[in-house]
Amino acid sequence: IKEEEQLCQNFLDTPVGELEYDLLITDQLEARLNKHPLISLINHIQMEFTKADISSCCLGNDVSGFRKKITVRDIIGTYIYPNTLVVKELSGEVLKQSIEKSAEFFMVKNNEIVISDEFNHPKLQLYAYDMYDGIDYTLDISKPIGSRVTILLFKNKPIEFDKNYSVVMNNYRSSGGGDYHFIKDSKILHDTQTEVIELLIDYIYKNKKIVIPHKENITIVK
Repeated sequence: IKEEEQLCQNFLDTPVGELEYDLLITDQLEARLNKHPLISLINHIQMEFTKADISSCCLGNDVSGFRKKITVRDIIGTYIYPNTLVVKELSGEVLKQSIEKSAEFFMVKNNEIVISDEFNHPKLQLYAYDMYDGIDYTLDISKPIGSRVTILLFKNKPIEFDKNYSVVMNNYRSSGGGDYHFIKDSKILHDTQTEVIELLIDYIYKNKKIVIPHKENITIVK
């Protein structure tokens, strides 16, 4: 299978697009404390494809991100899950609950924000922390679990708990994976059956010169 293997390697090294600058992840905690621009790009692509109001995504445990010149290998190595996209209808209350669940990822230790022990042991679960675009919010990690979201805005106005919002996420989270069981019963608006990897490759290949639509919409304090 040597010939087939070489064809596979050639495919993986196929250039698909170019960034303004490197999108490398060198510090896994920092990439989550201060939302990495790579998250903004993925969320932007997910929202553009589905037309959802809000998008969420996470980073795998050891992803390295993109260099300026992006290959198929870079994309597959950065988005490492075979997930598809699902758009769900979440009430403002369930949306806040989802963000509160993600906020459990952090704790304050020796006056510093660190990753909570339960996400380090017995196994590393950096992928359990979701980051959102389409909203602006603040997490206060000094507050008790379940009451850490202190600001939550949609289009510069407070989220309405009894109003519904369309939120695009991966199928794992949509099914309640990662103990987000409260999402499971929310209405499905669109099950795309489209893999995120395929979507990223198509978007970058189509646009070639990628402008990073980065927004510093998440504030984390202690």
